[in-house]
Amino acid sequence: MFTNIEYTDMLLVIGECHSNVAEAVRTYANRFPNRRQPSAHVLRRPIQRARDTGRLAPRIEIESGRPRGARVPDIEELVLNIIAADPSRSTRSIAQQITLSQTNVHRIIAEEGLHPYHLSETHALLHTDYPLRQRFCNWLLEQNRQNSQFLQHILWTDEANFSRDGFFNSCNSHVYATENPHATISFHLQDRFSVNVWAGILGIHLLGPVILPYRLNGPVDHAAAQKNHETRGNNVGFVRGESA
Repeated sequence: MFTNIEYTDMLLVIGECHSNVAEAVRTYANRFPNRRQPSAHVLRRPIQRARDTGRLAPRIEIESGRPRGARVPDIEELVLNIIAADPSRSTRSIAQQITLSQTNVHRIIAEEGLHPYHLSETHALLHTDYPLRQRFCNWLLEQNRQNSQFLQHILWTDEANFSRDGFFNSCNSHVYATENPHATISFHLQDRFSVNVWAGILGIHLLGPVILPYRLNGPVDHAAAQKNHETRGNNVGFVRGESA
């Protein structure tokens, strides 16, 4: 929940912006960057609530549940405040916390224009990795500043493994029918095979694809790059770093 001081500052900012809520959202964020930021929907609530009841904060407290006869605007703001405090909260847990139906929680979220976005997996980094990456980026920017064609001489490569099974996501696969056709898909075949494929980009040139051996290592990747380099006839050298 927002405090009375925060609600007061919201009203002052809205008045300063002549009731332009979009501008008020930006002004509030710039003026109070360390505070939890209200959405445009939440920012409108103190005005209407002050006009209707003379109060700034909602009547409902997060831990007390939803009392009988609670005003709909207060409930909507309560839901939005919970999401602002923890954007990863599930609609079920929100509904249970404030004794509201999950359908109504979904409706409030949809009317606010909020959409659920999936998390993306990334490689975990150690705290020592960040300065190394920053140093490399600074070096790369400096090289490109001195030579505008520097990036054109970098070979960008990647490998991929293709198998007979491939990848199957049951959540994204369906069959439209008037009755359940009990459709199936076969995978985990007994006769399996896979192939490793290497490809690279050098400037405007595509290198590969190259079929690699089953087991991959640094020398194999370097050999594939060198082979395509010789085939293309580019005047760019390849240097393979040796592990310590």
